[in-house]
Amino acid sequence: GCQKILSDVGLCTSKNARVKGLGTELVKQAESVGREKGCDVSINIVTGLYSGKVFREKCNYTVRKEIFYAQFIDKDGNLYLNDTREHLSVFSCHKRI
Repeated sequence: GCQKILSDVGLCTSKNARVKGLGTELVKQAESVGREKGCDVSINIVTGLYSGKVFREKCNYTVRKEIFYAQFIDKDGNLYLNDTREHLSVFSCHKRI
């Protein structure tokens, strides 16, 4: 039920900038630009733990689908991604802006 969708691509901050609110501010600024351009909804694919906290907890996005990296396997049961460090999943999310 919307005419225009904002899709954020490539939002990231350096390790030294984490926990200072920069990621949250970038998301909020993107939403503001989207509203100015007439977008009704923002959609995103989030791949990291820290970005996940921004979208889920700080900016109140709704998770549509989540895939845990431990379940991301080929037909033989081998992981596609062998080293995801502390990152556990990828998810798609949206928010009416």
